[in-house]
Amino acid sequence: MDTTKDDVDNQISTGNTIMNQLGFKMTVPALSNWPEDGATKFIVGEELKEIGDQLIDRYRDDLRNHNIAYVFKKKAPKSDTNVTLGQVKTEGDLQKVLHGYDATIIIGHDTWITLEEDAKLRLIYHELEHLMIDFESGKIKTIPHHVEEFPSVMRVFGPASAAQVDYILAYQEFQKNHTRQ
Repeated sequence: MDTTKDDVDNQISTGNTIMNQLGFKMTVPALSNWPEDGATKFIVGEELKEIGDQLIDRYRDDLRNHNIAYVFKKKAPKSDTNVTLGQVKTEGDLQKVLHGYDATIIIGHDTWITLEEDAKLRLIYHELEHLMIDFESGKIKTIPHHVEEFPSVMRVFGPASAAQVDYILAYQEFQKNHTRQ
Protein backbone atom coordinates (compact mmCIF):
# COMPACT_ATOMS: atom_id res chain seq x y z
CA MET A 1 0.00 0.00 0.00
CA ASP A 2 1.38 3.41 -0.96
CA THR A 3 1.49 6.21 1.57
CA THR A 4 -0.03 9.46 0.29
CA LYS A 5 0.79 13.01 1.33
CA ASP A 6 -2.57 13.15 3.15
CA ASP A 7 -1.66 9.96 5.07
CA VAL A 8 1.60 11.52 6.23
CA ASP A 9 -0.09 14.83 7.06
CA ASN A 10 -2.64 12.96 9.20
CA GLN A 11 0.11 11.00 10.95
CA ILE A 12 2.11 14.11 11.87
CA SER A 13 -0.90 16.24 12.84
CA THR A 14 -1.05 16.77 16.60
CA GLY A 15 -4.02 19.17 16.82
CA ASN A 16 -3.63 20.77 20.25
CA THR A 17 -2.08 17.76 22.02
CA ILE A 18 1.36 19.32 22.54
CA MET A 19 -0.14 22.66 23.56
CA ASN A 20 -2.16 20.89 26.26
CA GLN A 21 0.74 18.68 27.37
CA LEU A 22 2.97 21.72 27.80
CA GLY A 23 0.28 23.62 29.69
CA PHE A 24 0.01 26.51 27.24
CA LYS A 25 -3.11 28.60 27.82
CA MET A 26 -4.50 31.18 25.44
CA THR A 27 -6.40 34.10 26.94
CA VAL A 28 -6.16 36.55 24.04
CA PRO A 29 -8.98 36.06 21.51
CA ALA A 30 -7.91 34.98 18.04
CA LEU A 31 -8.07 37.54 15.24
CA SER A 32 -10.59 35.75 13.06
CA ASN A 33 -11.55 38.42 10.52
CA TRP A 34 -9.30 40.87 8.74
CA PRO A 35 -10.62 44.45 8.54
CA GLU A 36 -12.61 44.97 5.35
CA ASP A 37 -11.34 48.50 4.70
CA GLY A 38 -8.99 47.21 2.00
CA ALA A 39 -6.14 49.42 3.20
CA THR A 40 -5.00 47.57 6.32
CA LYS A 41 -1.91 45.50 5.55
CA PHE A 42 -0.55 44.90 9.09
CA ILE A 43 -2.10 44.46 12.55
CA VAL A 44 -0.44 44.03 15.92
CA GLY A 45 -0.67 40.33 16.75
CA GLU A 46 -1.70 40.08 20.39
CA GLU A 47 -2.36 36.34 19.96
CA LEU A 48 1.14 35.92 18.49
CA LYS A 49 2.67 37.86 21.40
CA GLU A 50 0.91 35.69 23.96
CA ILE A 51 2.31 32.55 22.32
CA GLY A 52 5.75 34.12 21.94
CA ASP A 53 5.88 35.18 25.59
CA GLN A 54 4.97 31.66 26.75
CA LEU A 55 7.57 30.08 24.48
CA ILE A 56 10.27 32.53 25.61
CA ASP A 57 9.44 31.83 29.27
CA ARG A 58 9.73 28.09 28.67
CA TYR A 59 12.50 27.73 26.07
CA ARG A 60 14.29 31.01 25.32
CA ASP A 61 15.43 32.59 28.54
CA ASP A 62 18.05 34.52 26.54
CA LEU A 63 15.30 36.57 24.86
CA ARG A 64 13.49 37.65 28.04
CA ASN A 65 15.14 41.06 28.23
CA HIS A 66 14.51 41.90 24.59
CA ASN A 67 11.42 43.52 23.18
CA ILE A 68 9.94 41.58 20.27
CA ALA A 69 7.04 42.88 18.18
CA TYR A 70 4.52 40.40 16.76
CA VAL A 71 2.60 41.45 13.67
CA PHE A 72 0.04 39.87 11.37
CA LYS A 73 0.44 40.60 7.67
CA LYS A 74 -2.79 40.34 5.66
CA LYS A 75 -1.40 37.73 3.23
CA ALA A 76 1.61 35.44 3.54
CA PRO A 77 4.21 36.06 0.83
CA LYS A 78 4.30 33.44 -1.94
CA SER A 79 6.91 32.50 -4.50
CA ASP A 80 6.11 29.83 -7.05
CA THR A 81 4.46 27.11 -4.95
CA ASN A 82 6.10 28.09 -1.64
CA VAL A 83 4.33 30.07 1.04
CA THR A 84 6.35 31.92 3.67
CA LEU A 85 4.33 31.39 6.85
CA GLY A 86 6.50 33.62 9.00
CA GLN A 87 9.40 36.02 8.89
CA VAL A 88 11.65 37.56 11.50
CA LYS A 89 13.72 40.68 11.20
CA THR A 90 15.91 42.56 13.59
CA GLU A 91 15.46 46.27 13.99
CA GLY A 92 18.20 48.84 13.47
CA ASP A 93 19.22 51.40 16.05
CA LEU A 94 16.90 54.08 14.62
CA GLN A 95 13.87 51.75 14.58
CA LYS A 96 14.68 50.63 18.10
CA VAL A 97 14.75 54.24 19.32
CA LEU A 98 11.54 55.12 17.48
CA HIS A 99 9.52 52.01 18.30
CA GLY A 100 11.37 50.24 21.13
CA TYR A 101 11.59 46.81 19.48
CA ASP A 102 14.70 44.70 19.02
CA ALA A 103 13.06 42.39 16.47
CA THR A 104 9.76 41.81 14.70
CA ILE A 105 8.04 38.53 13.88
CA ILE A 106 5.62 38.80 10.96
CA ILE A 107 3.01 36.09 10.31
CA GLY A 108 0.67 35.82 7.32
CA HIS A 109 -2.85 35.96 8.74
CA ASP A 110 -4.43 34.18 5.78
CA THR A 111 -2.38 31.05 6.52
CA TRP A 112 -2.38 31.46 10.33
CA ILE A 113 -6.13 31.02 10.56
CA THR A 114 -5.84 27.64 8.80
CA LEU A 115 -3.32 26.21 11.30
CA GLU A 116 -4.04 23.86 14.21
CA GLU A 117 -3.02 25.11 17.68
CA ASP A 118 0.18 23.02 17.82
CA ALA A 119 1.18 24.27 14.35
CA LYS A 120 0.77 27.86 15.56
CA LEU A 121 3.09 27.23 18.51
CA ARG A 122 5.53 25.47 16.20
CA LEU A 123 5.57 28.43 13.80
CA ILE A 124 6.23 31.05 16.49
CA TYR A 125 8.87 28.80 18.10
CA HIS A 126 10.52 28.38 14.70
CA GLU A 127 10.65 32.15 14.16
CA LEU A 128 12.07 32.70 17.67
CA GLU A 129 14.81 30.16 16.86
CA HIS A 130 16.00 32.52 14.11
CA LEU A 131 16.95 35.00 16.86
CA MET A 132 20.16 34.83 18.82
CA ILE A 133 21.96 37.26 21.08
CA ASP A 134 25.35 38.58 20.02
CA PHE A 135 26.92 38.57 23.45
CA GLU A 136 29.63 41.06 22.45
CA SER A 137 27.15 43.76 21.43
CA GLY A 138 24.13 42.56 23.44
CA LYS A 139 21.98 42.95 20.32
CA ILE A 140 19.71 40.42 18.69
CA LYS A 141 20.75 39.06 15.34
CA THR A 142 19.09 36.58 12.99
CA ILE A 143 20.43 33.19 12.02
CA PRO A 144 19.38 30.96 9.11
CA HIS A 145 18.62 27.27 9.25
CA HIS A 146 20.37 24.75 7.07
CA VAL A 147 17.40 22.45 6.73
CA GLU A 148 13.69 23.13 6.78
CA GLU A 149 13.40 22.96 10.58
CA PHE A 150 15.40 23.55 13.74
CA PRO A 151 16.22 20.39 15.70
CA SER A 152 14.89 22.00 18.89
CA VAL A 153 11.48 22.56 17.26
CA MET A 154 11.36 18.95 16.04
CA ARG A 155 12.23 17.68 19.54
CA VAL A 156 9.14 19.39 20.91
CA PHE A 157 6.65 19.19 18.02
CA GLY A 158 7.92 16.37 15.80
CA PRO A 159 7.93 16.62 12.00
CA ALA A 160 5.54 19.04 10.31
CA SER A 161 5.65 17.91 6.71
CA ALA A 162 6.13 14.91 4.48
CA ALA A 163 9.52 16.37 3.49
CA GLN A 164 10.68 16.29 7.11
CA VAL A 165 9.49 12.69 7.52
CA ASP A 166 11.36 11.80 4.32
CA TYR A 167 14.49 13.44 5.76
CA ILE A 168 14.21 11.42 8.98
CA LEU A 169 13.60 8.17 7.07
CA ALA A 170 16.59 8.85 4.81
CA TYR A 171 18.81 9.42 7.84
CA GLN A 172 17.56 6.22 9.50
CA GLU A 173 18.27 4.28 6.31
CA PHE A 174 21.73 5.85 6.14
CA GLN A 175 22.45 4.74 9.70
CA LYS A 176 21.20 1.22 9.00
CA ASN A 177 23.29 0.89 5.85
CA HIS A 178 26.44 2.50 7.21
CA THR A 179 26.76 1.24 10.77
CA ARG A 180 30.02 -0.52 11.47
CA GLN A 181 29.60 -4.14 12.40
